[in-house]
Amino acid sequence: MSDYRDKFVLPARYQLRNKQLWIEYFELARKYKPIDLGIGSPDFLPPDFVLDAFKEAASSTNNEIYQYTRGAGHPRLVAALSKLHSTLIGREINPYTEIMATLGAYHALFLAIMATMGAHRNHSQGGPP
Repeated sequence: MSDYRDKFVLPARYQLRNKQLWIEYFELARKYKPIDLGIGSPDFLPPDFVLDAFKEAASSTNNEIYQYTRGAGHPRLVAALSKLHSTLIGREINPYTEIMATLGAYHALFLAIMATMGAHRNHSQGGPP
């Protein structure tokens, strides 16, 4: 009879096999105390206009601003990104099928890797895809 904890074991492809790159970066960051522009945790207050806008939004009685946005990014955000990048690359980019806003670079990289990895393939072992 198997232990109930067996149901909660991570699949092998998600288990850490050897030292991971990000763990090494975090250890180096603890040692050298660099300014990390990637984490989003500044050690200073935002400008007053940002605080004022936040206070105004947080005290609004318009319940529409408290709703979830679409998962791939707010329509105004993806439309603005589409307009900017369409101009930069010289072709029209569809904001609803070709742009996805993420929670940050780590999230975007994870989604890109998972989208291109074959199902049931353990890529942590190296070798051809």
